[in-house]
Amino acid sequence: MACMKAISTFNLGMNADSVEWCPIEGFRDLLVCGTYQLDSNSGERIGELHLIQLGKHPDLINIVQKINMPGVLDCKWAHVKLDSIYLAVVNAVGEIRLYILLEEEKKLKEVFIKKLTKDDDTLLLSLDWSTGVHTSDAHIVTSDSKGFIHLLNFDSGNINIVDSWSLHKFEAWISAFNYWNTNIFFTGGDDCLLKCFDKRIGSKVFSSNAHNAGVTAVQYNFKDEHSFASGSYDENILFWDFRHWKVPKGSVTPGGGVWRLKWEPSTCKTVATCCMYEGSYIVDPEEFTTIVDYHEHKSINYGIDWCYLDEKTCLETISESAQDGKKIGLLAVCSFYDQHISLATFSNDIK
Repeated sequence: MACMKAISTFNLGMNADSVEWCPIEGFRDLLVCGTYQLDSNSGERIGELHLIQLGKHPDLINIVQKINMPGVLDCKWAHVKLDSIYLAVVNAVGEIRLYILLEEEKKLKEVFIKKLTKDDDTLLLSLDWSTGVHTSDAHIVTSDSKGFIHLLNFDSGNINIVDSWSLHKFEAWISAFNYWNTNIFFTGGDDCLLKCFDKRIGSKVFSSNAHNAGVTAVQYNFKDEHSFASGSYDENILFWDFRHWKVPKGSVTPGGGVWRLKWEPSTCKTVATCCMYEGSYIVDPEEFTTIVDYHEHKSINYGIDWCYLDEKTCLETISESAQDGKKIGLLAVCSFYDQHISLATFSNDIK
């Protein structure tokens, strides 16, 4: 029987909306959590980026660095080490900020800022690196609150704008690469459309209205070149075969608007999702079923991610024993108004 249970919680002091574990070998005990809050006095959208190190039980959550900045909407590590270990952050004043991880100090250092929007009222809402499978010619794609998508070229710590396109009538909530063919990326908007765009021809490959509300989440599969998933305010997760995009191959309705989707990185046999007011879930992308639910957080669940540490290291860190016939994973979840981040273990029968 599957189980997901909290093993540690921490109040960050600001509304938490994005959490990401470092995928780089040797630094997989690190994660970042971004916050976003409207200052009632100044009216500014403020935020913080927390660098957290996983400690030994019982002191699992250790804040090692806190960086003040405009409100954070999304943050992502490059999937591989480029010339350094990079983290990109998009914020509430239309900026993308680039950080390197100082490996000896285990601290983040800001190396680049670029404003992508024409005013301070347009928010950058999401980002993705192209490095999920192919590591050369790194790019970043971002989306904004006016429906624009911005494609950026990464070059040794610098970011250059390749092009920008108006692809959605309202907020473009999500942008994500096809990791197997990085000429292609996906976008989802408040206009209920899921779009696939090819940068080589500068136009969309397809546009789908399979969702009945705003499309808020997309992630491509790391292990299957034809597989990706999308999520929406309509509470549905759709699983797609890229070769047959007109109709999804299956769906799961865990409950609640879907905000983020994360394939389990080692096998891609499960998908974690945070569903806003209805908690977080682990779902089966092959059986199209909900495996387990998680309701530790009493506010909007906006962030979820899998830890990349191997199972043996995870168990040693959290002082738990291996279970025969079970696979153990570690996740981080964050929520908005209660300002919490939690660490949770997920155990399930080995397939």
